Amino acid sequence: KGGRKLEGEITLNGKAPDRHFKTLVSYVQQEHALQTPFTVRQTLGYAADLLLDNSKYSAADRKNIIEETITVLGLKSCADTIVGDVFRKGLSGGQLRRLS
Repeated sequence: KGGRKLEGEITLNGKAPDRHFKTLVSYVQQEHALQTPFTVRQTLGYAADLLLDNSKYSAADRKNIIEETITVLGLKSCADTIVGDVFRKGLSGGQLRRLS
């Protein structure tokens, strides 16, 4: 009794993925997995702690990257707003998607 079989091809702009593929794409879950008591700034700081190599980025560099990301994502007006949940009002749906 066979299970389901998935077949397909992944392309980027019509071409097979190359070594830069992982720097251009990412998987985003349908439901966000953000820490609800964190603010936008804290959430991005947490991500920076996990993703940026401490030996390559100083604390000042990391702070600049976080602030630039907030600006690029259009989250400057809510940078100190908590993510929120059903019990605490927080970010809007669009803001959550951009932060994810």
